[in-house]
Amino acid sequence: VGGKLDSSMFWSEDASCIGSVLRYDFIYEGEREGQWTPWLTFALVVPTVDSIRLTHTFSTLLLKDEHVIVAGETGTGKSVYLSLWLQKDALESIIPLSINFSAQTHVNQLQDLLNSKFEKRRHGVYGPPAGEKNVIFIDDLNTPKKEYYGAQPPIELSRQWMDYNGWTPDHQHPNHKEDRRM
Repeated sequence: VGGKLDSSMFWSEDASCIGSVLRYDFIYEGEREGQWTPWLTFALVVPTVDSIRLTHTFSTLLLKDEHVIVAGETGTGKSVYLSLWLQKDALESIIPLSINFSAQTHVNQLQDLLNSKFEKRRHGVYGPPAGEKNVIFIDDLNTPKKEYYGAQPPIELSRQWMDYNGWTPDHQHPNHKEDRRM
C-alpha cells in the first residue's frame, strides 16, 4: 500500500554473519528512523504464575504499609519482578530507592545514602516529600561482610529502621528523626 523500500532494510543472503554477530541478533525498527537494533537492548520479562503471585503479594503488603522481605532461590527473578513493579506499576506517590548490598557495603555508606535521599521537613525530621512515600528496595540483603563477632551492621541498620522507623543519631545528624509515614 505504497511506501519506499531501502536496501539498508535487508540483510543480503551472504551477510548472515557480520564479524561475530549473527543477523538474528538484531531487530529492524522502522519507528526509530529505520535502524537495526540488537535484541539485547530490549528488556523481555515473561510473567509466570509464580511471578504474578509474588508481585501481587508484594504490592498488597506494600500498599498496606507493611515491611516486606522476599526470600527464595538465586536466579528466580525476585529482584527483576519487584524492581519492574516499582518502576512501572507502583502508585505515583511512591518514590522507589534501590540499593544493592555487597560484601563491601559499609553501614556508614548506607546511612549516608539514605540520608541523601530524604528531604528535611523541620529541625531534625527527614522524610519523603509531603504526600509521598519512600520504598527502599534492598537487593542481596545477606551479602554484607560479617564483623569479628558475626554482626552485619548494614543489616542491623535496616532492622533498626524497620523496628523504630528510623535510627539513632550519628555525628553528622545529632537530632536525626525519621517521619513515621515511610
